[in-house]
Amino acid sequence: MGRPNLFSFATSELSQDAFLCWLAALADHDDADLQQLGQSFIAWLWQQARGASVEPNRVRLLRSPERQVDHVDILFEAEIAGTRALFLIEDKTETSHHSGQLERYLKAVSHAEVVPVYFKTGYHFGTDTAATAAGYTVVGLDEWVAFLKAQTARSDIFDDYSTYVAGLHAKRSEALSVLLTPEGYKRFDEDFVQYEFMRRVANSCSSFIGRRSTYRGRSLGGKPWTQHLFAEFEHALPTRLKESLFYRLDRRTGGWYLAIRQYAKVQAADAARAVKLARLAEYRRQFDCVLSIIEGRPVFKQPSTDRQGKNESEVAVLFFDDATNTTSRVLEALPRIHEAFLSAIRASRG
Repeated sequence: MGRPNLFSFATSELSQDAFLCWLAALADHDDADLQQLGQSFIAWLWQQARGASVEPNRVRLLRSPERQVDHVDILFEAEIAGTRALFLIEDKTETSHHSGQLERYLKAVSHAEVVPVYFKTGYHFGTDTAATAAGYTVVGLDEWVAFLKAQTARSDIFDDYSTYVAGLHAKRSEALSVLLTPEGYKRFDEDFVQYEFMRRVANSCSSFIGRRSTYRGRSLGGKPWTQHLFAEFEHALPTRLKESLFYRLDRRTGGWYLAIRQYAKVQAADAARAVKLARLAEYRRQFDCVLSIIEGRPVFKQPSTDRQGKNESEVAVLFFDDATNTTSRVLEALPRIHEAFLSAIRASRG
């Protein structure tokens, strides 16, 4: 069995908080090698945030790391080449920031030089990368693993943690590396693989009407889904209701699928529901016309029936497989289909 790894059991954000605090606190350690390790960590954070490198021996810890001060995950103060700085770390593993918490944390601290760091070892979704808009430097697993590998000082705690996150990195890299292989769709049960595929859809199908955004969630059963909004029409339906079109990546009885869906909240509005149904029929006709002129396209199935005018209706759907509708083939053909479909919608609306 070998020596068990502490961090294969201590996998929570609180455990990672503790490790980061321990690592920063080493900057004041009696052992020279461990002290340099802690100083190197703080110097690395400074370089990530400020873009300026500094020698570890020019780092001095002034205030020991603290956890959960005014709900801030980690706070500590250090002198960096003569500059006193307060490091504020928002630490994440798999969750993302929410409800304006990043802005609140910055307002809660008072210091001439604050270094806010959004530190996440899990996959970075759009919400995570947007932490830069709140003034935070975003640090991810790629650069973190590179830093850990470059260190020469050793301790059981450090070695266990380094091995643990290197394993996380390897598993994620492996999952993403098979995305465009014939069986890549079988990894869609991992939310970050779904998101990466939809990110590629969004980048290659760059035209949009009104607004575009990529978002994700989980079903009542806990299964991940991902959506990308590519068309939004304000006051498009009676009673000034909004209508939108989006891609949906999800799983149902037939397997993993990519659908185009129409949405408008019409179930309590009879007039709007009738117009939405008419629009749905027109979208399906336009999409079928587009498919008739696209060569080498994926095979689409009959969309789910909607005769009542639901809030959410299916315009088109394809199911992934490892022969005809592979992830790579879908990504190759979809931009042509997407552009032609949007052109047809624009033409029909004048």
